Amino acid sequence: MNDRRAGTLGYATVRQAPNGLIHVLATMTHPCLHYEFNEAWVFSDAGDLAPERGGGRLETFREDYPDGRPRVVWRARICPNGRYLLDGTQTSYHPNGRKEHEVTYADGVKTGAETFWAEDGTKLWSWDHQPRRNTSVWTHYWPNGRKRLQSIWSTRPRARDLDRYFWGRVAHGPVTAWNESGQRTGDWRFADGTLQTAGGDRSRP
Repeated sequence: MNDRRAGTLGYATVRQAPNGLIHVLATMTHPCLHYEFNEAWVFSDAGDLAPERGGGRLETFREDYPDGRPRVVWRARICPNGRYLLDGTQTSYHPNGRKEHEVTYADGVKTGAETFWAEDGTKLWSWDHQPRRNTSVWTHYWPNGRKRLQSIWSTRPRARDLDRYFWGRVAHGPVTAWNESGQRTGDWRFADGTLQTAGGDRSRP
């Protein structure tokens, strides 16, 4: 608690990805935060970058397995100022050729359905991203295809210790759990990432 009062990030983890993006995980903030930026931004005087829509050129990229089969295929838009934004469908594949993950981006933001499958084709989880409403719904599935857990997330939450909003995901709304036969087994509610008093089964999901 003393660390939080001092405004520190705590035991922050920093790593630079092969594409040059720097990732910082902050564990002492509430909620925990994930920052992404590049070296150009670090050495510039710019603040938050404004969203960019339109302009530039769309390109398709692909990474293959050693045998030449596609591992991941995606599209991105290179903006007039050189900024790189994912734009279009991104699909990754298991080594056996089945889809592993699929998501659609619009101007660097996830939109619509996002799905992750096991190697045998079983759907493990999915998101329904609604960027205009700043919400996303996350659903987990049982092996038989029935819903297992569903939660609602705010994608433009307000920081608790700062007077500002940020891009991210914080649980905000009802959470429902079902057993494998489809019976409802629990209900909870989160507000800004904090579990609230709930009716029914109050154990954590």
